[in-house]
Amino acid sequence: MALRRLLSYLGLAALTFSLGCSPEEPVVVDPETTDAPATVEEAADAATDDDTQADAAVQPELAAFDEIQQRIAELDRPAVVDYWSLACQPCMDEFPGLVRLHREHGERVACVAVDVDFDGRKSKPPESYKEAVSEFLTEQAAEFPNYLSTTPSDEVFAALEIISIPSVFVYNADGTVAKKFVDAGDTAGFTYEDDVIPYVKEMLASGE
Repeated sequence: MALRRLLSYLGLAALTFSLGCSPEEPVVVDPETTDAPATVEEAADAATDDDTQADAAVQPELAAFDEIQQRIAELDRPAVVDYWSLACQPCMDEFPGLVRLHREHGERVACVAVDVDFDGRKSKPPESYKEAVSEFLTEQAAEFPNYLSTTPSDEVFAALEIISIPSVFVYNADGTVAKKFVDAGDTAGFTYEDDVIPYVKEMLASGE
């Protein structure tokens, strides 16, 4: 009798073990151990934040050099135009100076950035640089006109009569060049802090 009871007990235990957890039992998820939003409202807020960040991305406009120059001439106010490239570390180091100039004096002087990464190679058309350029501009919060030149860089340099970048041109309200800051001659090693911004401030103060 004792043996029969023992076998019966062992059979019931084996059956219970084989069934495991019942699917009807709720699975408890600790909210502190998951990255998923706890509510529908939180999920909607997260999606909105992602959309806002996407909308904030700074997208450069592809344009030929002559078209960019025409737009600068039509601004009808002083302008500071920064010719730069992702391949130019000094350009990127100085770029925050243009952003600062825009924030402090953007109501009186137009700030414009022109990327000249495109060198004319068919294997790397201008649009192939757009994503990387946009990423840099977004990081810099460069919320002013930005262009990606579709004219090969050598032709841009020749038209501007420069041999290298960074180069920053300050334009009068009528579109003529007031000052060139290039890494040569008396402006070699120029910076926004020491050279460009003080010049622009003086220009604005004089009413030019």
